[in-house]
Amino acid sequence: MSRVSALRWPLIALALALVPLSASAKGPAPTPTASASASAAPVPVATPEPPDVAIPKLQAALKKDPNDRDALLKWAQYMYIVKRPDQTVAATQKLEQLGVKTAEVYYYEGVAYSDLGNEKDATASLQRAADLAPTNASVLVRLADLLLKEKRGADAERVAQRAITFNKNDASAYDTLGMVYAAEKKYDDARKQFEIAGKMEPKDTSALMLEAQTYLDQKTPQYAIDIYNRVLATNKDSRDAIYGKAHAYAQAGQISDAVKQYDALLQLDPKNVQIELEVAGLYAAHQQDADAQKAFQKAVDDHQGLSLPLITYGQYWYTKKEPDKAVTLWKQALGPKGDDPDALNVLAQYAMSAGKFADASNYLSKLISVLGPSGATPDLYLGLGQAYMAQNQAQKAHDAFRKAYDMHADPVTAMSLAQADLRVKNYKEAADLAETVKKKASDFAKQQPVVYLVAAQAYEGLHQTAAAKENYQKLLSYAPKNSDLAKQATDAIKRLH
Repeated sequence: MSRVSALRWPLIALALALVPLSASAKGPAPTPTASASASAAPVPVATPEPPDVAIPKLQAALKKDPNDRDALLKWAQYMYIVKRPDQTVAATQKLEQLGVKTAEVYYYEGVAYSDLGNEKDATASLQRAADLAPTNASVLVRLADLLLKEKRGADAERVAQRAITFNKNDASAYDTLGMVYAAEKKYDDARKQFEIAGKMEPKDTSALMLEAQTYLDQKTPQYAIDIYNRVLATNKDSRDAIYGKAHAYAQAGQISDAVKQYDALLQLDPKNVQIELEVAGLYAAHQQDADAQKAFQKAVDDHQGLSLPLITYGQYWYTKKEPDKAVTLWKQALGPKGDDPDALNVLAQYAMSAGKFADASNYLSKLISVLGPSGATPDLYLGLGQAYMAQNQAQKAHDAFRKAYDMHADPVTAMSLAQADLRVKNYKEAADLAETVKKKASDFAKQQPVVYLVAAQAYEGLHQTAAAKENYQKLLSYAPKNSDLAKQATDAIKRLH
């Protein structure tokens, strides 16, 4: 596959192959190394065993010896292949504890952290890999990409330049520097790098795709269309190019031409519901409502049993200020058992926004039940607690907030629980939570002075007048003058004198 297609075109992307340290950044999937204790040696290029064959063998080896360094490294690699980056991180951390601190260990740790959304630790790990393998293209390209995401353009440019210096024949290094330039809006410089990469590997159209994107970024879609046509001259069925060309025509306001490109995509992939919905969304964005409704209905009819077309069509009607039509479609999306998670979620959000809190709590309770303990998130319990609070069901709200807090203790979950504690007269816990937030998240407390109000009211409930007055005084320091919070604090101080 191309170097960039899966990154740029999510609707039709294929699975990205992991790149071994020794290969170019567009190389094949990783091959387990011969020895985890080796330095930054090249990864063998032999085809690895399929995961379903290799993983049971590695499980047996690690059960026999949990400190088997070779097995741990291979386990880290295979866990990344099967999209379990959490297991990759656990294995690399174990290797580091065992003294195996090679470039390859840090590389896999870095890319796994990145997949987990932990960009800070991902960058740190890849920087360690780069320190141990300062000329390795795979390491440098991934590090530059992360630095770019962190808005560290100068550092990304420096790393990408280093990748080219030591890998002059690696097209991906030029692609990376081009992407850095593009992010910095140095479009001419970016296109020069993409042209170099394209000439190095004329059969790989990745660089052309990136070059076309620069024209879209500059709102010059006709130039992008010209580039996509160059790609299609090489491969008339390039989904990436057809998709990009559709976007370019849409940007140019040539809706019928854009739809023709989407139709071409659907001929290649007739079951792609997201493309059908994108066509409908394109019509809707240009106020061609009759065509939009027809396209949405076609997506619904073509994909019976899927909730996504119904939910998206409902969102269209909601934006048209016709919530009844939206709700009808969202309820249809619930399915015969009434348990589609996406439909439950959107219905809960709508009910909350519409002030229908009983409906909201019902939908959220059902959603939490459907997702189960491993799927329900703190945010869902927070929403459930808010719905109960709005219905004056304080104990149920407390129980929901407690779940959220136990799952993820932060200032928001803490203060939600504390406010429910006030309602159920659990003043001691309310005071403790408020004090914890004041101590561990002082900036949050200053920006959200309701923290001091909760603390003060909790101390009043505990008949600790001095502590209550102290918190009301603090509240006056942070609450806007003449605000309701400031008035509450002033009245309370007078009352407590």
